[in-house]
Amino acid sequence: MHNSEDLIYIANARGTAWIEMTSNGKIDIYAADSVSVHSNQDLNFTADRDINFTAFQNVNFVVGNQMRTDVGNGYSLTAGDYIASNAGGNISEHAQGSITNYAFSGWTAVSQTKMSLLAANNLNIGSKAAIGI
Repeated sequence: MHNSEDLIYIANARGTAWIEMTSNGKIDIYAADSVSVHSNQDLNFTADRDINFTAFQNVNFVVGNQMRTDVGNGYSLTAGDYIASNAGGNISEHAQGSITNYAFSGWTAVSQTKMSLLAANNLNIGSKAAIGI
């Protein structure tokens, strides 16, 4: 403890793991190896501002039952190479507005049984080249 610095600092002898608590309410934790947290019940994180995660390798989530994401305004998913969605059952997309898919080189829809296109008003199918049916 440092009374002159008004903080609490706990470290191991080699400085490879430490915790610092400042008088203004900030807590810093450092580990040269890993940090693990375990709870037999819930683990809750709440921030009145942002929660930021940075990984220079991978981020892995393993969920035993359901995963829900509720977003108040916008949701953006960007990948540098590949995005895959797989479901053992159904995949459903709903929008109050429109759904737009754009592909630079090609777009394919395949169904092993039936495929339906339904429009309440006009259904437009066009091509700058030939259409094969």
